[in-house]
Amino acid sequence: KTLQAELADAPDAGAQQRHTMAISGVVDAAVNGGLANWAPLVTADFLNTPDLAAHLPPDDLVHLQTTFLAHLDNHLLLVKSCLDLHRVKCPASMRPLATHIEHTSWPKLQAECAAIKRRAAS
Repeated sequence: KTLQAELADAPDAGAQQRHTMAISGVVDAAVNGGLANWAPLVTADFLNTPDLAAHLPPDDLVHLQTTFLAHLDNHLLLVKSCLDLHRVKCPASMRPLATHIEHTSWPKLQAECAAIKRRAAS
């Protein structure tokens, strides 16, 4: 079952601690180096990677960038959906972390994604 499905099935304020922790791990852009690790796929900087270029035709490389941009947008929509659902399902004991996620980590993730997409467009 997905996190989103588990949250949907939970009663209001009945989410488990692991749900909040999972959302925190997804939304916190600094975890494991954050989106900076993925930025080359969005900005097409990866096109200059000799090993990759040697194994994929140029059209495939451009398709990779386009596909990754679409997946990034879909990822943000899914995260937003989970955050909205979690807001209702989060127990009082996890509310301080949930509030931090919603008001600090989520805007930071959105800003980082927007900056990467701006770099891709330039």
